[in-house]
Amino acid sequence: MHPGAMYETLVDQPPGPVVRSPLAPPLRLLLRAFNILLAGASLALLLLVLLIILLPRHSLPAPGPLPEGHAASRLGLLGAQAALRSWPAWAGTGLALLGLTTAMAGLAGLDQDKRRSLSTHVAMLVALVLLHAGALILLFVATDWRGRLPEDPAGLWPAVLRYTAQHATRVKYCLIASMLAHVVAALCGSALLSIYQTAYEAWLDDNEEAATRTRKLLASRMQRMTAGGAGTPWARHLSSKYAIDSCAWEMSEDAARRLSLLALSCPRLGGEEGAV
Repeated sequence: MHPGAMYETLVDQPPGPVVRSPLAPPLRLLLRAFNILLAGASLALLLLVLLIILLPRHSLPAPGPLPEGHAASRLGLLGAQAALRSWPAWAGTGLALLGLTTAMAGLAGLDQDKRRSLSTHVAMLVALVLLHAGALILLFVATDWRGRLPEDPAGLWPAVLRYTAQHATRVKYCLIASMLAHVVAALCGSALLSIYQTAYEAWLDDNEEAATRTRKLLASRMQRMTAGGAGTPWARHLSSKYAIDSCAWEMSEDAARRLSLLALSCPRLGGEEGAV
């Protein structure tokens, strides 16, 4: 026989937090799709920055006279060096890494046990929303700040400004749509985090209630075990071990009722055993 089969479970313990909200599955689906798209877009941006750094740029000044076969390598080296000193390239790299980290945290936070990753994901989404708003203000509102930005030796920032001037409406709508998508994702993440937190708090309440019922049931069984012998050393040891006041047992109505029932069911416990 298994040793555990000799013991009886006092109170069934709740297995873990259970999400009962019907909104949780569609929220998880939306966040999973968004984070997959965000990870793909971040990887594409990172690859684009790497291509800009590695590929030669024809807008750079032509190198001096070189032997045939070395001009292309010299031009590529100059382009790579200029791109490494270009602040838009570093800004694009940081934005891509931030987006990739946000997507990974969001995919990990879909698990109910990783609420901290989900909260980090929501905070990063808010940061991305602020970056979108800053880009909109810089490109379309506060145009005076363009002249105060550092010089770009690779010519990436002037190229961005030229493209924005040629396709102003398209760029503006794309930035607004991306910002709204991030806002919706942040709201969905916050709602899912609230659902997970509610389930966790309900599970804590169930555990506390189960612990209270266990203590009450243990106290009642201790009453039956030590009935009539509250002053004995064994009863005092049990009462101190389980933090149960044996004097309160005998003074309570419940204890009197249990003692009377015990006396009726086992009449020999009183006289004969005491006589022995």
